[in-house]
Amino acid sequence: MKTKINRIIEKHIISGDYKEAYDEIESNIKSFDFQSLPNIDAIHMYRFLMYAVSRNETADIHLSICNYLNYMNPIITDNDSLIKWHLVRAFEISHDKNVLKNWIFGVYSGNPDCPFSEEELNYYRSFLEKDEIALKIERIRKEEESKKFALFAADLHWIRGDADDPRDLCLHGKAAAKIGDRTLEFDECAVSATALYLLKSLSEDHIIFKESVQMLPCCGFYIIPNGDLSAVTISGCNSGVDWSVIHCGDNVKLILEDGYEVEVPLDEYKEEVFRFADMIEDFYFSCSPKVFSDQWDEDVYNAFWNEWRRRRNREQTKSAC
Repeated sequence: MKTKINRIIEKHIISGDYKEAYDEIESNIKSFDFQSLPNIDAIHMYRFLMYAVSRNETADIHLSICNYLNYMNPIITDNDSLIKWHLVRAFEISHDKNVLKNWIFGVYSGNPDCPFSEEELNYYRSFLEKDEIALKIERIRKEEESKKFALFAADLHWIRGDADDPRDLCLHGKAAAKIGDRTLEFDECAVSATALYLLKSLSEDHIIFKESVQMLPCCGFYIIPNGDLSAVTISGCNSGVDWSVIHCGDNVKLILEDGYEVEVPLDEYKEEVFRFADMIEDFYFSCSPKVFSDQWDEDVYNAFWNEWRRRRNREQTKSAC
């Protein structure tokens, strides 16, 4: 069956019926991997796969193009320059280390025809030294680059590094915030505290290094509930990353330590805060129910979530700048 389908696809490609070939692959093969595509010449496949890129650009299509250019006849003059462009796009889209291992360094390491300069190789070598969490955040950041304000978190875990811990009340992870063209990161962030203080900032100003905890704090080791368990104050150490949030009518100003500032519509800011908070809440409730060591811990935890849910669901008021 697959051979018959491949013959149909091959016929469409050779005759220039690219839409029909593309639709056949999407419907029947469901993959643009090199091993799944017809074994026909590089020029026909290059033309067709560039059409496929125009329909839905993916790293797999770019890598298949590289395979056809490198291994199939006829050899296109200066094909290494074409391969370089497609490898760069594949990595920009996916941040998959295999693009680096199998191609940029696997094929071109020590190769006299290498199209990459030494400076470019050093740049890509630096990615091999990054962990998968950093790469994930970098990929998300690329996807959100048009936004003035965006939040990222990865490697969510409890303090001992476990994916589940019924006795740990505070969630940690690698967190980052994109503010304008700046990115602030903290590798071991108390993301549960981050989410709550972001929710607070929807209706209250947050002044850099003047609050009880930073926006990206190292820890929130001391949580104090109020009398009716409707709110908490979180305190931590001096380590962390912070910025100011100042309400100005329908906007908020985000101001960094060096004075750099960005103004963001409050509705956009609220949407991003809610998205981040919901991600953290989803992780909590994918884990086991908490087991409390005493009544104090239970009160702290209940007050934390009482304030969270009140702030997550309330209508925000607007203030003059």
